[in-house]
Amino acid sequence: IVQLVAGDGLAACGEEVSFAETFDKARTLPEASPASTSKRKFEFGTASQEGRYLVCYCPSYDSVADTDVVKCNSHAEYCQTAGFLHVSGAASGETYYCVKQATCRINVTGQNLQSQDKIQIIPFGSSYECGSSSQASVPGTFSLSRPAADVDGNAAFATWRVFTPGISEQGGRYSVCYCASYDTSARENEFGAASGAHSECDSNSEFTHVAGTIVVRGADGGQTFECVKNTTCKFNVVGYALSISDAVQAIPHSSDGTACVIGTAAAHAAFTTARQIASDGGSGTSQDFDLGTAVVQATYTICYCARYDKDVWGVIPAVDSGICDDDVEYSHAAATLVVPGAASGELYRCHKGSSCVIT
Repeated sequence: IVQLVAGDGLAACGEEVSFAETFDKARTLPEASPASTSKRKFEFGTASQEGRYLVCYCPSYDSVADTDVVKCNSHAEYCQTAGFLHVSGAASGETYYCVKQATCRINVTGQNLQSQDKIQIIPFGSSYECGSSSQASVPGTFSLSRPAADVDGNAAFATWRVFTPGISEQGGRYSVCYCASYDTSARENEFGAASGAHSECDSNSEFTHVAGTIVVRGADGGQTFECVKNTTCKFNVVGYALSISDAVQAIPHSSDGTACVIGTAAAHAAFTTARQIASDGGSGTSQDFDLGTAVVQATYTICYCARYDKDVWGVIPAVDSGICDDDVEYSHAAATLVVPGAASGELYRCHKGSSCVIT
């Protein structure tokens, strides 16, 4: 019989240390077939925790240290170290932060993470489950559906890996499912077991566990506001995970919103404050903004910066880190702003004694 013990560097086989409770069967009998005197096969069930474990073997042994005559029923009787078992996977429960229409990059931590590992992003909620064969990526949400790990990592079997799912198309919360270089059709007890016609991380069921959640912050988009020329221009933007540290800037109108993505400069001559942070009193779903006086009549696009610093990724940047100070950080269109009004500086002429009509 064998049992698994958490291999934290302090434990050893044969000591009174409880077997790991992160497996369905951390103490188990060998399978009946195939059986031989030189090799036996053991099934531990599903591993719920990544890490390193001692494989402790009991050779049908009853220790004199206990009072019974039953073999392999005490921890001390698992006195031989058969080897080590490495369980690859992400540390579940992390939260990553990205910004709408900006490249999303996250740092996943765990144990024995490899460069061939991949992530898959699915809807968040109790109705959605990583590892389900029917649970696919969210269409149109990120530009890459199953990105592999970047070259970043602190070892061949690393404790962290960086992933770039690409451009996030809409705000919201999503689950990050992890595939630890796993192929359901080639399950072996060694790394790199997938080979031949089999491919790792190419089916939904191979993304077996949750690494964490991604929160994509930003404005919903599609709103339309109107401000009258030579009056104060105020409006309210709605979205997901908005912050009082968010900001907007007005740019010349872009019909498809791409001008925000490429970092078009603010129309500073058209408003007294064409770039402005949120006013006090907002919430995670709406923020108020005041661009001051609208000076030039025209149609504008309102670009949104969701507390974004292009040099900081995966987390919410500190307020003093340089957020919203670059045109490209106003990554997506929040609204269309229409400023109606008469053109200034026109010269009209009428004649005494005749009807006076101007246009």
